[in-house]
Amino acid sequence: MKYILSLLFIANSIGLFAQQVTKKKVSFDYIQYPTNPVKGVTNYSSTAVLGYQSEIDALRNQYQADLAQAEADYQYAINNKEAVRQQKEESYVQALAVHKEQQATADAQYKEDMKKYREGGFLITKDAPQRRIIPLPSKPYHGEPQRRFVPEPNYPKEYDVNTLAGQYLVIEGLNKDNNNALQIIATLKAFEGGEPVAKSKTVSKKSGDSYVKVTEYYGTMTYKQPVHVQVIAPSGKTLLDEIVGGEAKTYTGKKMFSNAAGAVNAMNSNINLKQKLQEDVVAATMKAVQVKLNDNFGYPTMKRETMIKLFTHRKMNYPEYADAYEQAMGGYRKLNNTDTKDKAVEAIAKATSSWDKAMQEADPDSKKARINKKVIKATHLMLAEGYMWSEEFDKADSQLTKLAMIGVAGKDKKEMEKLQALLDSRRERIDAHNAIK
Repeated sequence: MKYILSLLFIANSIGLFAQQVTKKKVSFDYIQYPTNPVKGVTNYSSTAVLGYQSEIDALRNQYQADLAQAEADYQYAINNKEAVRQQKEESYVQALAVHKEQQATADAQYKEDMKKYREGGFLITKDAPQRRIIPLPSKPYHGEPQRRFVPEPNYPKEYDVNTLAGQYLVIEGLNKDNNNALQIIATLKAFEGGEPVAKSKTVSKKSGDSYVKVTEYYGTMTYKQPVHVQVIAPSGKTLLDEIVGGEAKTYTGKKMFSNAAGAVNAMNSNINLKQKLQEDVVAATMKAVQVKLNDNFGYPTMKRETMIKLFTHRKMNYPEYADAYEQAMGGYRKLNNTDTKDKAVEAIAKATSSWDKAMQEADPDSKKARINKKVIKATHLMLAEGYMWSEEFDKADSQLTKLAMIGVAGKDKKEMEKLQALLDSRRERIDAHNAIK
């Protein structure tokens, strides 16, 4: 009984004196600087163009011409019934003469072939020559004239270019103004949709009391909507000239069929499929264009989520961590406005100072230490984040290097890698921004 009580006392002591961690999720907005800022330029103008507009116009013009010709033919037939009747009769007589000549030629050839065949000694066999019958021409129809039906072609989809430009060709942080502006030109190429292709897979299906392997088929289709993006500086220099959306995507049908033809036919008969794919891919590609524009030249507001950890212990206090949390929270939330950047950096610097002061007691080899290995790892991450936002990039790198040397795994490792990528990106952007001051 005494032994059991001792174990209970030890277990309770661990619970009473163990170090506790409180994770505080922090969400905030920040201004992302461009990778290729342009000195002295604060405006942009944008234009979207359908690169296949000439093809649409040609189809539309040809359709109108065909309609006009059909109407002209109809009016001629109405106004010249007797002449049209006579013309049809003459054409029919000419066709009969041609038919007679063609049939005579065919009969002569047949006689010659039969002669050779009989000379060979064979009278009846499946290989015997056959007489070719030339179809007679159709007799002319002399009913009331009818307008010839002209089917309207399937035009490539047209988009409101002004809407596309206003929605997607935007550089955040710059003014939409034609004066001394970056000129954006986005040319939509024609939608490219491949022919459906059947793919197969083997599945198990129940048959009676057992399962059998069967092959089922489904349709796939590749498609893309390339957009040619150009950005031209006020000086006339081309700053960006790229094709976005040039890589094909693949649509996979969900319905399964017992044969390949069924899968292909189902996809071909879905008249709305290509239209839906085109609408989706245009929106996705234009969104990618917008991201590229902002990445290179804009100052978009981005979202960031990070973690600040607080520590408690029955026998030890961590006041600097509570202070750092308040300062960091206040600083991070001022990063969404360039006008409050200095105040943000000032508050974040106070947070990093508190964390750095705590790290002077770091003792990774002692679990009982106030700043033990668990606290050290968390503090390295928080310091790296803070130094990054206060633009002390070398210090931020140093914290992540030290953390890697200690060794991290799992979620902590992923968080460290994400932070390193963001740190590298922000350093590059800030350096580019400072270079044009």
